[in-house]
Amino acid sequence: MAKFNFNLRYPNADCETPLNLVIRNNNEKTVFLTDLSIHPKNWNAKTQTARETKTFRDAVNFNTELENIRNNYKSAFLEFKVIHKRQPSLIEFREYFIKDAENITQIETPKETLFTFIEKVIEQSKTRTNRRTGKTFSVNTIKVFNQCNRLLTEFNKKKYSIDFENIDLDFFHDFKAFMVKKEYSQNTIAKHFITLKSFLNEATEQGVNKNLAYKSKRFSAPQVEVESIFLNDLELTALYNVDLTKNLKLDRVRDLFLTGCYTGLRFSDFSQITPKSIKGPNIEITTQKTNETVIIPIHPRLKTIMAKYKGKYANSLPPSISNQNMNGYLKDVCKEVECLKVDINKTSKKGNLTINETVKKHDLVTTHTARRSFATNLYLQGFPSINIMKLTGHRTEKSFLKYIKITPKDNADKLLIHWKKINTKLKIS
Repeated sequence: MAKFNFNLRYPNADCETPLNLVIRNNNEKTVFLTDLSIHPKNWNAKTQTARETKTFRDAVNFNTELENIRNNYKSAFLEFKVIHKRQPSLIEFREYFIKDAENITQIETPKETLFTFIEKVIEQSKTRTNRRTGKTFSVNTIKVFNQCNRLLTEFNKKKYSIDFENIDLDFFHDFKAFMVKKEYSQNTIAKHFITLKSFLNEATEQGVNKNLAYKSKRFSAPQVEVESIFLNDLELTALYNVDLTKNLKLDRVRDLFLTGCYTGLRFSDFSQITPKSIKGPNIEITTQKTNETVIIPIHPRLKTIMAKYKGKYANSLPPSISNQNMNGYLKDVCKEVECLKVDINKTSKKGNLTINETVKKHDLVTTHTARRSFATNLYLQGFPSINIMKLTGHRTEKSFLKYIKITPKDNADKLLIHWKKINTKLKIS
């Protein structure tokens, strides 16, 4: 991976000195002189940024210019890689892209196509931050980007010669029909259109795309509510108490799943709890998806589980396995729980078809059921939504209420509990 760094041309100078851009890649090195200068006392060599001092108040704008220079060269490097399917040598980079070897001025670039732009965005997403959230892109987000790119490439080979100028409503209907024929679910189709529009928004902001047909309200596929479940307290108790001593693999899977049920963490987080995460009566962890630190008290049942594994594993919890394997084993675990053998009516959409089927509840349990169970049970117990949202990471109550799973009867029971509390207070008064 090429590295793009800055250094002072004359670091010991008593006056302003020019800044060099130094590019290193595969034991090669090349240097470009920028048109920026700075006094060494205002330069932080460690962070490669300007210091804001009494004599240099413009550090923020100066650093922005530096970052723009760095990004210009990174973009040029990535464009070469996308077009030629390999990294350039630094000699090639200089000869091919730079007209004047001593200045960061004009860069010769071929016409940007939709596909070269998407590949460049995907590559950059591995290191840059999301401007909307200010956080790095997660592995799952980059995976979705790649999935959309592969699907567009496949569609392009079959029917279209796709580029920015022909992304219109005709393209929308044809691309949607293509995904329907592949029997993609309605939400998968919606996800790919959302991803495509994010690429197009980025291209529009950068001035690469001038075609705004994709901004039409008709250029979107609606999402439908997914049939998902949660396990209530009685079902969790039954799962906790089921005897799995004859199958230690399923025993560990059950205990790891319950860890998620009593922490509310995503699988990527509850499967990676380290000894350092356990601080007294709490689990403190920085989540992988949102990079936020959450502190969760250790539930009494989780304490019992941890006591069971103390001395066997460093974090006193069962070892992690892949999400895919975990979901497979969970089906076997939940089949052992009598109250999870009930029938559930499941409705889903694949393409233009609405599919109604009856399945056993134990077949619908996945690793994500743990997190949903945590949030829904706390909500039903009257724990404030705003506090649950702090743990689950939901930013709005509207999205949170869509996330939790409660039936009309659950709502009625919650109201009865509320009335009982009110009546008790009135009697005391």
